[in-house]
Amino acid sequence: MADFKDVFISYGRPDSKGFAIKLKARLVEEGFNVWLDLNDIPLGVDFQKYIDQSLHKAHNVIFIISPHAVNSKYCGLELERALQFKKRILPLLHIDEISRETWQQRNPQGTEQDWLQYQAEGRHSCYPNMHPAIKKLNWAFFQDDKNDFELALQDLVALLKTEIDYVQQHTQLLNQALTWLEHQNQTRYLLTGKTCQTATEWLTRNNELVSCEPSELHCEFITQSIKNTQNLMCQVFLSYAEEDGENAIKIRRSLTQRAFTVWTSRTDIVTGEDFLSAIHRGIEQADNLIYMISPEAMVSKYCQDELNYALSLHKRIIPILACPTDIAQIPEVIRAIQYIDLTDNVREEDYLLDESQLLQVLKHEATYHEEHKTLLVKALKWQRQEDNPSILLKGHSISHYVTWLKLANQRPLYGPTELQRDFVGASAQQSPDMTLDVFIASAAADLDFARKLNETLQVQGQSTWFEQESVVPESDFAEELKAGITASENIVYILSPDAVASAKCKSMIDYALAFNKRLLVILYGETQDTKLPASLKEFPRFDFRQQDGDFLSNFGRLYRALESNPQHTREHTRLLIKATEWEQENQDDDFLLRGRRLTAAEAWLSQAHQNMPQPTELQCRYIKASRELPLRRIRPISVALWSIATGLLVAFARMVGLFQPIDLAVYDHLLRQRPDEHLDDRFTLIEVDTSSGKYLRDKLVNKDYQPGIGTIPDQALLDVLDKLEVYSPRLIGLDFYRDFQTDLPRLAQKLRNTENLIGICKAQAGEADALAAAGQPDDPNLQGFHPIYEVLPQDYPNRIGFNDLLDDGDLRVRRHYLWKTEDAEFCDVQQAFSLTLVRRYLEGEGVAFTAPASYGQHGSIFLQPHSMRVGNVGVPQLRPGGRAAGLYFDSTNLKGYQTLLNFRTVDGHPEKFAVSIPLQDVLEGDLEPDLIRDRIVLIGITDLSENADVWNTAYQDMPGVIIHGQMASQLISAALDDRPLIWWLPLDREVLWIVAWSALGGLIAWGFYRPLPLVLAMGGGVLVIYVLSWGVMITFAGFLPMVPAISALLGTGSIILYCNYRLRKV
Repeated sequence: MADFKDVFISYGRPDSKGFAIKLKARLVEEGFNVWLDLNDIPLGVDFQKYIDQSLHKAHNVIFIISPHAVNSKYCGLELERALQFKKRILPLLHIDEISRETWQQRNPQGTEQDWLQYQAEGRHSCYPNMHPAIKKLNWAFFQDDKNDFELALQDLVALLKTEIDYVQQHTQLLNQALTWLEHQNQTRYLLTGKTCQTATEWLTRNNELVSCEPSELHCEFITQSIKNTQNLMCQVFLSYAEEDGENAIKIRRSLTQRAFTVWTSRTDIVTGEDFLSAIHRGIEQADNLIYMISPEAMVSKYCQDELNYALSLHKRIIPILACPTDIAQIPEVIRAIQYIDLTDNVREEDYLLDESQLLQVLKHEATYHEEHKTLLVKALKWQRQEDNPSILLKGHSISHYVTWLKLANQRPLYGPTELQRDFVGASAQQSPDMTLDVFIASAAADLDFARKLNETLQVQGQSTWFEQESVVPESDFAEELKAGITASENIVYILSPDAVASAKCKSMIDYALAFNKRLLVILYGETQDTKLPASLKEFPRFDFRQQDGDFLSNFGRLYRALESNPQHTREHTRLLIKATEWEQENQDDDFLLRGRRLTAAEAWLSQAHQNMPQPTELQCRYIKASRELPLRRIRPISVALWSIATGLLVAFARMVGLFQPIDLAVYDHLLRQRPDEHLDDRFTLIEVDTSSGKYLRDKLVNKDYQPGIGTIPDQALLDVLDKLEVYSPRLIGLDFYRDFQTDLPRLAQKLRNTENLIGICKAQAGEADALAAAGQPDDPNLQGFHPIYEVLPQDYPNRIGFNDLLDDGDLRVRRHYLWKTEDAEFCDVQQAFSLTLVRRYLEGEGVAFTAPASYGQHGSIFLQPHSMRVGNVGVPQLRPGGRAAGLYFDSTNLKGYQTLLNFRTVDGHPEKFAVSIPLQDVLEGDLEPDLIRDRIVLIGITDLSENADVWNTAYQDMPGVIIHGQMASQLISAALDDRPLIWWLPLDREVLWIVAWSALGGLIAWGFYRPLPLVLAMGGGVLVIYVLSWGVMITFAGFLPMVPAISALLGTGSIILYCNYRLRKV
């Protein structure tokens, strides 16, 4: 048959043949394609059928009005056909009536009586028997004796060009609908995809400029196409009693005219299907249930069952009052819902208002109810197949419906069912590595076969990707297709003539082939093997036309093929999913394989080339990148540069004091690890302990001693000195202040003349220095203490020393304060109490003492480093400028000559470093001469509850007299016993030490790529630093900067790891 025509001319030959020929010629000149039955009907065809087909294919029908045309049976048939399909009809008045002469010419044998009868029947005029539909239309006037043909023609041409697109779509859709009708409503002839969407837009278009509108066939064809594209689901289930059938038909017609899909028991139950099952299926697959209220419906078992089932599924119910009904008969749940009332309709306009209200309700939240339906249908399918895992949601659908469910749970009406919640929950619990078994690729025309194949595969436990079930609403369709193909192990391609011609099918197959997917071709329809695309000929084919087209017999062969070598195909798919995700994320290392997964992938790849499908280039690159990921590292020169930079940065941070608090804590810890030593037999402590204090108080009470201002009564002191003198001590050190005159002449004489008696003083400046060392503000009310009153100034250098101690906060003593500037007002000496004892003792041993060389600047004493010596041993000096063992950096804290204090411990207690004798025992004469003879005897308070000066140390709180004894002991032992003093690295070696460990950290991070070995290596590095630091302190009394070394090791290691990480990200 020819293509579409612009115009079909219907006319009466006796009246308008010449006019029709002239009209056609002029319209052709105007560019129109015109059909006229004068010479357009081929020989040997069914005349009337050919005319009908020509009329169907014409965009416009021109009906030339004349008496013969109006009264012609054939013209009437043409007009009825055009009206049935709501064609645009353009009436042209040519002849309104014929005269007797004209009649007589056509009927030469006619009599007067015949003419009168002809007139009585109205056949002489166009008006009496004119079709009512023509009367309602606007006419164009082409009367020969009254109208200008050319002017009228121009008006007709303008009208034909009005809304031409709309009219042409009307014709095209009509012919597609007729083809569908001729083929017994087969789904392969329905609209699909873009054409269906375009038709839907056309159907819902409001066009008042043309006289044609969609026919019932148009509406049925388009809505059935919509239903087919939505997997046979619909928007409305119409529930009504048989007595309300007329209203139901009217409502259905109204809805289909607006492109709503409607399910009714009259139109949608398949022959042979169980009635109740079909009803339930219709409700399940509908967004809404329209419930028509009437007395008959209230007593109908079917209507009540439909309502109750819809309510159980949380469907939206839209009541319509079709007939007056006693409210008591209406179910209570319906009474609470606003209904649409048809009973008050008097005019057609009243119905149109109700129709508009119904459409508004259906459009409100339509998307929500559509997704509710879609999820419910899947969940019911899952339940009926005994929780078949192949039915569960996959891919993007899971996240989509999890989000939907969260919002739906908040709704007061029409919320999700418990089944929907269980279904989404079960879907969300699936492994993220889950693949699909089959992707079904088919043309839209083959949806019936594809739908049946999908159902059968799912019943067999195969998870499928089927377009009508798997595409998430409002998603990117093309991306969904690609994701489905990527995630599927097998691609089943339904090959048919429509599939061969489908651009969508071609793009799907091309995408699958690009990823070496296993493709299985189903021959379906009339396609022959010779028409197979060249790219598909190498893949297995399954001809479903064999076995007399028996579906299940042919399906068995397909199923066995799907089940062959599943492990290889599944791993191919899993790796493709991961590789594609890696590629989409710009080859982010986070998506690469590691550990056992990488091992499994490499094993698969080693065997993959022997199997089908073959690995893709992307999969090979992905596995290679995963294998190389741990080995991808920055260049060695970069490691070296980062190591040096980080080491220097840590060293600088140390020099500005950032590590000082933790360094001091570590120093204390290491100091406590030093081993016990033997008693220092050069010292004896006479301690005013608790019992001795009580003893002295009792003596005062008994008037045996006179009270005084001294730490112990003058008489007691005299008695002690007398008793000690008998046993010839080497030196006697008094660790308490006596800056006052005694009332006992003999005590005064003994204090003045006893050359081996060493006393203390306290400098005002020294107290300020102590506060500065502790980081505390200066106190203007501080004052010093004078030396022993009876000692002459010229004897100060040999008999007096300052007892100032430097604390690091909280009275913590770590440093030995040896030398400082004289305080002329209070304490005019340079050397410490402990140093005076050391110097005098060593002189007796014939060992030289070398005082530090000094120079003055801005009122402060600056000493040459390490210039103090005891015998052959240099005393390390804590110096300003970053050379103070890494512990002290503020020059105000390092005045004078300071070193670190190396405590001697006996049985873990530094206060037991020497023999101690209570003062009470001495006064009572309970003495062993060997404990006094030729020893340094220190006298001081050790009763921590009394007036003793108590200091905090790395070990415990300790009286000042013991600290002074420890200080003197460490120097004497160093000179005479080679006992080491605490030492530390010079600045340059300290920096080298830090940089060395920084380099090691960089090498470890660069060399180890697996987490466990890397952690073990780094942990081993930290352990080695600790052991070295511990060993040097224990064995050699050296302090190595442990914390900066660990910081450099870990810091550089972290930087190199990060650099490698960034490199692996690129």
